[in-house]
Amino acid sequence: MKLTIIKDDTIPAFGGFLQGSAKQGEPTILFNCKLHFNSGELEYEDGTSVSLQAEEKKRMVIETLMHEFGHALEEYMDLEFDEGWIDQATESYFDK
Repeated sequence: MKLTIIKDDTIPAFGGFLQGSAKQGEPTILFNCKLHFNSGELEYEDGTSVSLQAEEKKRMVIETLMHEFGHALEEYMDLEFDEGWIDQATESYFDK
């Protein structure tokens, strides 16, 4: 399986999975560089914001790619998309 990552600073998220792409043989992740590498301020949907340090930014890149790759695997294996499970799996990586 070949995985494609495309820079897309227009999506309203850190990353996204292009649904249907895994079934077509080339799972595609959209990656918002602008949000990941901004001045260090992260604004959440509820309007609150937090300042990110360099290590936290690196972790967010890894977390985003792992999360979206998890969705690619879900589609490839004919599993339903499960945000909670993917979040839990991603967080467990950093707990170890």
